[in-house]
Amino acid sequence: IKAWWRELALQLETNAGVLDLATGNGTVPASLLDANAELNITAVDRADIDPLRYLADPGPLKSVVFRGQIDVCSLPFDDESFDAVTSQFGIEYAPHEPAVVEAARVLKQGGQLQFLLHCDDSEIVQPARRRRAEMNALLTDGNVLPCLRSFVAGERDAAELEAVGKAHLESEGDHTQGVTGQIYTGVNKVVGFVRQGDRRAAAELCETMVLRLTADRDRLLALEAAAMDEAGFEAFVGRIEAAGVSVDVACALCANEGADDEFKIGWKCRGSKA
Repeated sequence: IKAWWRELALQLETNAGVLDLATGNGTVPASLLDANAELNITAVDRADIDPLRYLADPGPLKSVVFRGQIDVCSLPFDDESFDAVTSQFGIEYAPHEPAVVEAARVLKQGGQLQFLLHCDDSEIVQPARRRRAEMNALLTDGNVLPCLRSFVAGERDAAELEAVGKAHLESEGDHTQGVTGQIYTGVNKVVGFVRQGDRRAAAELCETMVLRLTADRDRLLALEAAAMDEAGFEAFVGRIEAAGVSVDVACALCANEGADDEFKIGWKCRGSKA
């Protein structure tokens, strides 16, 4: 992935202006600046981002202008403001057509557009799909977390809760330490609170577990929805070209390319504004 961004950074002139869309914590700006420290990067995100606040040593990111609460479908920049527009696993979450039109609008004539997009059969999305299914099972009515709520409310006893937990572990599907293992650790803590007579603490922990797991599951659902199959990617590229950007690279980005253990990371797309 870093090599993909390095290619772009080395093509850009000193002090070129770059706009990174859906930047998150600034992964793309960091990669670009690692290869070309003289770039002027503005990084935007729909969330209220402030990465520099949480970094003890921001390094090259200290030169990046981060702006939160920015909708990529309605960018607050003039036409032809940037020499390059980038996004890594971000722009595809937005409605495709208006997001692409806006990206092309703020790109200068001859400017570079470069994206890395989620692919539905990548080694990022496939494991996420399995984790989401594991989370969903734990949250399903009659399964572990709903039963835990009933236990805390005094509607089920410990033996019933234990039976549900055992049945879940014997069911099909993944039961990883990172998901099921952590939930079962939390269940044991909730049971401990109840046995100590502290149902308030038990209820608070139970609800926190449900809310966090639900949020994680929904985040993975959004990832699955954003990921594109080949036809979807071709349609996305078509929107880019319809917006006035001539695409010269549109294919899968793979790790260990050509080897027996090759695997897909995502879709890569690059073009220039005519």
